[in-house]
Amino acid sequence: MKRVVKNIVTCKKCKDTIESKHRHDFQRCKCGAITTDGGTDYQKVSWPSGGAEEDYIDFNNSIYL
Repeated sequence: MKRVVKNIVTCKKCKDTIESKHRHDFQRCKCGAITTDGGTDYQKVSWPSGGAEEDYIDFNNSIYL
């Protein structure tokens, strides 16, 4: 399992980039479509039910080791 170094995701709807920096640091994008949590302890993301993850979230800024 890879370790999270940077927990950064971008919303594909509003183009907002959000970062969770520490455990339980819950962040939501400007339009409210996506969230991320967990900082470098874990990466938990959410998006609207029924939607495909790849339609909402861009993980390109996240870093894993």
